Amino acid sequence: MTLTVSTDRRDGGILYLIVTGEVDLATADVLQQGIAAGLEADDVPGIVVDLTEVTFLDSSGIRVLLKGRRSAEERAKSYLVDAPRGVARRILDLSGVREHLAYQGTEGR
Repeated sequence: MTLTVSTDRRDGGILYLIVTGEVDLATADVLQQGIAAGLEADDVPGIVVDLTEVTFLDSSGIRVLLKGRRSAEERAKSYLVDAPRGVARRILDLSGVREHLAYQGTEGR
């Protein structure tokens, strides 16, 4: 299965990354590049990573999501991993990282 990451700007410039497919060792770089590009953009105050359509998530994906959160914090931008379902939600819950995947940035305050 492949992974696609599409984008949408909403809510005052927040960048939504809509992730579809499987996030694993073979595809995690696609997600990492999307998150990094969004966080590096000066006109993006924050990112929401929408996992609604993610059908699989392994430790590579967890690593990318946590790295994104750390990068957002370093840049004082908001970051939220939203709407994990099915296997993705179960993996995030069992690993105990879901509660660590949100950061309220200070940019623009």
